Amino acid sequence: MFRFLTAVLLLTSSLCFADTGCRSDNLTNVYTQITSTSSNYNGSRVYERSPRLTYSTLFCQVSTGTRCYIRTTDQSECVGCPYVNPYYYQSGIIYNYTVVRCPIDDYVIFLLLIAAGSGFYFLRRGSLNFFPKA
Repeated sequence: MFRFLTAVLLLTSSLCFADTGCRSDNLTNVYTQITSTSSNYNGSRVYERSPRLTYSTLFCQVSTGTRCYIRTTDQSECVGCPYVNPYYYQSGIIYNYTVVRCPIDDYVIFLLLIAAGSGFYFLRRGSLNFFPKA
């Protein structure tokens, strides 16, 4: 039973995660791949055009207020952007976000049910020995 509870805890804890990306000024996409730590433009982080996520599919978006840039070689994707051979740089702002909705309040009932079920099981068994001797 203890192994089962441990597995459930580990599996459910990996569902929620946060990440950082550059949200373009046109407010539609968040770009997640940084070009490299040494690559920057005007002292800001530079992100690749792909992979990207649609902003409306993300949860808990929080702006850090830090400027970032998305680089592309296609001028049609970046009208009016500054050009530094061979890239165009579209400005954006760094955002923290989650891909899966994970507020703790939504999961409290499940945690209580697991705790109550575990308590019932161990009380019915008459033992609270989590590590029985082999």
